[in-house]
Order: sequence, then C-alpha cells, then structure tokens
Amino acid sequence: MSSLDDTDGIADWEPGDYFSQILIDFVDRERASVGPVGGCIAELLDVREFVAFATNWMERELCP
Repeated sequence: MSSLDDTDGIADWEPGDYFSQILIDFVDRERASVGPVGGCIAELLDVREFVAFATNWMERELCP
C-alpha cells in the first residue's frame, strides 16, 4: 500500500502550504461551523461543499 506524500503540496505555490490556506478561506467565508470541542476549537465541514470549494480554489490559484 502506498500513499501520496503531500508534505510539500502537489503543485508549486509561492506562499507555501496551500492545503491550510484552502481551509482558512473556506472557514472565512462562514461555510463551516466553528465551535468548542473539549478544550479546543474545531471546524465541522460539509465534505461535498468543501471538496467543490477546494477544487475551484486549486483550479483558480494553481493552474495558470
């Protein structure tokens, strides 16, 4: 069994780690529920909505 090593992302993006930026942008648009779980803050995402958002984000930001 193998897995994708996405430590450095899949495509070059000058600011760095775009996976975390996708989540930040999704949450900033109030498309996730954010609240306390135990002693931390967690995000609850609709996976279909997030995948569509992330796909559009990567096409816009990573594809010239």
